[in-house]
Amino acid sequence: MGVLHWWRSVRRRTIKTGDFWEHQAAEFLTQKGLKLLFKNYRCTAGEVDLVMQSGKDMIVFVEVRYRKHDQWANALESVGKQKQQKVIRAANHLMTKKKWHNRYHARFDVVAIQGDHESHTIDWIEHAFY
Repeated sequence: MGVLHWWRSVRRRTIKTGDFWEHQAAEFLTQKGLKLLFKNYRCTAGEVDLVMQSGKDMIVFVEVRYRKHDQWANALESVGKQKQQKVIRAANHLMTKKKWHNRYHARFDVVAIQGDHESHTIDWIEHAFY
């Protein structure tokens, strides 16, 4: 198997895994009363996994992190300053595009999922970064 073929197959599995856990996070937050607005909002500034609404005046930008185990770093610890800045830039882009700055407050949360399909934990950290 060539390197390029191997990389593409790894990338496809990673995307599938990410989609599965992002769906689980969206379901979890929906059960907590949030409303899903966008999944995987992308722009040149960055990406936001989930964009949700809480109540009438709060837009919640959610970074979803999954780790099967915490051998190197747990899911929450993996959201570094650089990733936070990309999420914030993408959130500002969306807020500007939709003209939401005057209508909504913004919050940045992290949903950290650890384990596997059969046994996992979901930690929701509100106001995880600013």
